[in-house]
Amino acid sequence: MFARFRSIRADTKVCPYRHKRLEDGKKMPGVSSHFDHTSGRHVMGQQVLTLGFSCEAGFVRLDSELFISQTKAHELHQPFQDGRSNVAKRYREAQQRTKPEMLRTMIHTESLTSRHRS
Repeated sequence: MFARFRSIRADTKVCPYRHKRLEDGKKMPGVSSHFDHTSGRHVMGQQVLTLGFSCEAGFVRLDSELFISQTKAHELHQPFQDGRSNVAKRYREAQQRTKPEMLRTMIHTESLTSRHRS
């Protein structure tokens, strides 16, 4: 028997960056300062915004995006070879967009793909 979906939920998770430097001595790109509500303090790490359905049986993830804060952000070691690549575009979006803008795009994209499924 299938569980009924109760709500659509957006959630953020901070993944702390535990190592100060990589083996080659360079900082890891995409790491920035975020407030971790679980620990109650600012931590360096990556923050992931996730959109999904929540029900009695659990959580079904629909989409997720990396969010890079402007505070203490580690820059890329070198630019992308092709700025038009999907990875380069998503990295730029993670730096330039706010979490509400990301969430709005995720909801819009999911509503378009669900229309094509039916």
